[in-house]
Amino acid sequence: MKKPKNIKNAHIILIAAVIIVAGSSLVYYSSGEGSTGFLTSLIPKCGEVQVAYEVQEPYIKIISVTESVPYTYTLCNIKERAELEYESTINQLEKTVACSREESVCIRMGARDCLEWTTVCSAYTETASFEITSLEGVAGAWYFDWLVECAENQPNCRLGGPELYYRDGIVLGPHETARVAAFVTYPADSRQTLSANFAAIPTKPACEDFTASKAVRTEKPTIDYTTVTKYRTETQC
Repeated sequence: MKKPKNIKNAHIILIAAVIIVAGSSLVYYSSGEGSTGFLTSLIPKCGEVQVAYEVQEPYIKIISVTESVPYTYTLCNIKERAELEYESTINQLEKTVACSREESVCIRMGARDCLEWTTVCSAYTETASFEITSLEGVAGAWYFDWLVECAENQPNCRLGGPELYYRDGIVLGPHETARVAAFVTYPADSRQTLSANFAAIPTKPACEDFTASKAVRTEKPTIDYTTVTKYRTETQC
């Protein structure tokens, strides 16, 4: 027995209606806050967020370090003395001779009076000098003796050899230079000359320099690194 054609069409209509209703339920749904289309809900929602990250940044750091530093120190023995160093030309005296007294002498006599006169030197003066330089960083007093003796070929000179003329001295400051002088006057027929030598040279405590090292604590700058948290903006969906 054949089913009526209108029943078959009804089945088709029913199936189509079910498909439509099902499709409608997929396209539209209720969110409680208003209806939202199904196709619209498939587009992702995106926004900007702050994301933290870490970096290493340099900075100046002051550190304390201990270093070995050399230094020099001096030890002196007060029981021992050392002569102050110096330079001198005492053994190479500079000498000058000049007439110190003149006299008129008759060189031609008349019956009663002198007919001709001349001037002659009756006494001379010798001046002797030398330089002395201190090579020390301290002051000191040098003492020296001036000696006098007959010059060569002076038969009228009655000196018995180098004789003490007089003692003199000079005080020099650190690294100071001075010139010392003396003079002697003698008759023209008895020439004399000067010489000198040191009678006393200043002294100082005998000292010796030593080198050692010591620990010295100092502060020095150096470069170090620290961790810094920063933020960047990212888009997240």
